[in-house]
Amino acid sequence: MKNKSALVVALILTLALAFAARAADPNTTPVDLTAVKPTADAKDHKAADGSWAAKYPATWEAKKSQTGADMFLAQLAAGAAFRQNVIIKPLAVPEGVTLDAFVKEALADIQKQIQGVTVETSAPLTTPGHAGHLFIYSGPFQALKLKWAQAFILQGKSAYLMTFTCEQAAFDTHWPAAQQIMATFKGQ
Repeated sequence: MKNKSALVVALILTLALAFAARAADPNTTPVDLTAVKPTADAKDHKAADGSWAAKYPATWEAKKSQTGADMFLAQLAAGAAFRQNVIIKPLAVPEGVTLDAFVKEALADIQKQIQGVTVETSAPLTTPGHAGHLFIYSGPFQALKLKWAQAFILQGKSAYLMTFTCEQAAFDTHWPAAQQIMATFKGQ
């Protein structure tokens, strides 16, 4: 009888651990933004060097980030401590680097940079005219609980990083606007 009880407990623990491990795995379902359309009043933006263009919501503003990257900022919501934003940044890519290698390195960097990060999605991404990879992850940053969606686009010798950053509680509300920016992105 003791052996049966021990076997049942072992089985329950094994199932619980397997479930916990599965729950911690990120979603890998491909993300397709080809059907996402910008709003009729969306504004056009083109990089100063002409290397890419995108549309952004009319209620957002375009400016340069502290690092010189192009940034799109939502209006600061009442009571919010953070302005949702999308940053688009061209990246240097060594010759012969594949999207898979790029993604693997990016994931390691995310996990190193943000203590306590939870990667929710790591999946192939399709936008009109581009294939890439999308990470959605959340974690603490300074005194805030933030959530990010990062799209990596590798196009020939060019690579682009599009990062949507938002407070965790507001992510689902603002993610559709960020998707519009990502879906209208066109690398040159």
